[in-house]
Amino acid sequence: MAIVLGLTGMTDVDAAVMTLSNLPEGVIDSHTAGLVLAVPVLANTAIKAGMAQVIAWGHGGLRAAIPLWAALVASAATMLIWTLG
Repeated sequence: MAIVLGLTGMTDVDAAVMTLSNLPEGVIDSHTAGLVLAVPVLANTAIKAGMAQVIAWGHGGLRAAIPLWAALVASAATMLIWTLG
């Protein structure tokens, strides 16, 4: 499910949120749901950062993408620490 939601989330995070929210109660626990939902959010952030960098190359695209890349790295690191800790 995380893979499908990750692919979907590259273009539309709302679809992933709606899919996860429509699951019957008790199918997955809240910890797993948070991790599964983080996949499309991080994928969407990476796509937007990449698009900003490529489309606006030479016109401040990198400057616009840096906060997105930083948020992606910080979120992924936090998830890793949270999962392993």
